[in-house]
Amino acid sequence: MVVLVWSLMGQDAGQPLPEIITRKNAELKTGGEAWWGGGTPLGARVESEAISNGGTLPAVFSPLENQKQALDPNTCVWDGFESILTGVQGDIPPHVLVLGGNPDRPYYAQVFRCDTELVLGDHGRFNPARCLTLANGVPPGVSQRAALLKGQFPHPHGPYRIAFIAQLVDPWFVRLTQPRLLTAAELARVRRYKPGDDWLALVKSLRD
Repeated sequence: MVVLVWSLMGQDAGQPLPEIITRKNAELKTGGEAWWGGGTPLGARVESEAISNGGTLPAVFSPLENQKQALDPNTCVWDGFESILTGVQGDIPPHVLVLGGNPDRPYYAQVFRCDTELVLGDHGRFNPARCLTLANGVPPGVSQRAALLKGQFPHPHGPYRIAFIAQLVDPWFVRLTQPRLLTAAELARVRRYKPGDDWLALVKSLRD
């Protein structure tokens, strides 16, 4: 059985999913790793399992199909992080732009590398019911957006498809700190970004 982190992904932080994928590809291209924000608390065991596995864990991402919710214009940018396992704090790398969440609630990020460009592809089906959570040994709940699981993948049938597979790397899964609310003009600048634009300059202007 493989230990993995599975996540549903959809529109967030004032952006539809294809725009988020464009941002994460910019992070991978400029810094070698991307940080994927999310509100689901996966706990300290992600870090400990990754260390036990030689420093990485598979990260499986599935798109949330037919998502129908308004884009939230109230978007935070985050500047720091804290290890859930050790409490060690640090600054998010200068090539990374993590957006989303609520400054009054915990928000997290998965840190990963990927050898190929991120695309919303189809690498087989994924059925969470065929996996078990490491926390309590039962399948994840139907409303869960992310989970630390053990099992095999892909599956012959399932409600989700696998868009891409990455590898979690140090610091793996962290709690984010130091949020700031973006202005509408700043969010509009993020949304205008396209491949070939100066990504590092955009990140610096939003995080300084």
